[in-house]
Order: sequence, then structure tokens, then C-alpha cells
Amino acid sequence: MITQFVELDEQLGSKGRYFNPFGPPMFHFKLNQQVFNLVYDCVRDFQKHDEFKTGHIIQGTNAEENEHNSIVNGEIFGIPPKWQFENHNGILANCVKEVTHQYACLCARASKDDIALREYDHIGEKVEEDIHAFVPEIETIWYVSLKEGDFHIIHDHASNSTFSGAIYLQTPEAPYPQGKINWIVSGNGGGMYNNVYGIVPIAGDVFIWPSWISHTVYPFRGDGERLMISFNSRVKVKNGVLPTMDDINDK
Repeated sequence: MITQFVELDEQLGSKGRYFNPFGPPMFHFKLNQQVFNLVYDCVRDFQKHDEFKTGHIIQGTNAEENEHNSIVNGEIFGIPPKWQFENHNGILANCVKEVTHQYACLCARASKDDIALREYDHIGEKVEEDIHAFVPEIETIWYVSLKEGDFHIIHDHASNSTFSGAIYLQTPEAPYPQGKINWIVSGNGGGMYNNVYGIVPIAGDVFIWPSWISHTVYPFRGDGERLMISFNSRVKVKNGVLPTMDDINDK
């Protein structure tokens, strides 16, 4: 939950906050240039090894047909963990785990300011205690190379994981809104509410979001390549048991 604290005129009230209790939260940042270079080199190296490019990434109804018809000029393949560690010191896995951990911590710490939890004692201490036990885990990592006319149909990753994300390594120059990614949540799109959020990504952008959010990518025209890493991940705690609401007041 995003919260912005607001200073109010004392004659009006106090402890103001602007917040979005219905979420869902997303996280974005720009990747460090050194890490970007390592990730980019890893993906470019893997693209040369056709012997490791197997299987289909897109799942669900008509999965093989959807993948074949939406990604015609580019390609989409998983990058095996063993190959990553043997050839590039696990840079992709380490990067994704760190992104996942950062996002999980942000989501957890947001609960400190959630007025729905204000009756629970020591909520801040409990959150920090839980964060220290977080263990990020990777479900899958794959790369996507989209070229002229390629696109992603609307889909989600909810059946595979808790979090999903994207690391953009190269984007073509194309007029808006070509190449745009849109995230969509259910709703009527009424006043003060927008159920579609979209952006034209640039190289270095990293996004992570709840896996159940649907998203789609528009095609682009012209030369160039839209190269990215996609991933699914989750967080567990060291003892394998996620904390419950009953645990919060046990401190």
C-alpha cells in the first residue's frame, strides 16, 4: 500500500494520509550499469547456444499456437539455472533473487503504516523480524526477443508464482504506443480509478508485480529488437511457514 502523509491545518484535523488500500503495489527501479552489462552479456551469450533452447514458455489454452503466432520474428526461451551458474556465475538468478527480496521487504514494511493494523502491538518490530527470515526463491527465468510485429497477448502468471517481473535490456525506437506494456486489473475504470497502467520501457528498467495481474505488450514496426528478461519468483521464510495475522500480536 502506498501512503503519503499529509500536513493539515490544525483547525481541520491531524494525521492525514493519502493511501491506496486496494493496491496492488508495483516496484520499479533502474538497474545498476555494471549489473546491467553482466545480465546483457549473459543473455547474448545464451542466444548463441541453440542446443539449450527447448520447450515452450507460454502456458494455458492454445499455448503452443499462441506462442508461435505472437512471437514470429523473435524468440522466447527459458535459461537453465545450471547454464547460468556454469557460464556467468549465476548473475541472472542472483539479480532476480535480490529484486524479489527488495520487493517483498517493501510490501511487508508498508503494513507498518496500515491503519487497519493499528490495534496490533509491536507491528513494526514483528514486520522486521519476519523480513530477516525472508528467503527469495526463483520459479523460472526466461528471455524474450521481440522483433517487428511480435507481441504478447493478455495473460498472467498466477499459476506459477507469487511475483512476476521484467528486466529490460534493449528497446527499439518506435512511436508511442508501440512496444508499450500494459498491466490490467479488474474494475469499471470509473472516476478516481484506472484499471489499466502502461509504460513504454527503456533499457535498464526493472519492474516487479503480483503474478495475478494481467498484462499485455503491443507490437512495434521497423527495425530493432526488444530484449528483456522475464521471471517468476516468490518469498518463503526460513522455517518454511509464512506468518499469520494471529502471530502479529504474539511479540
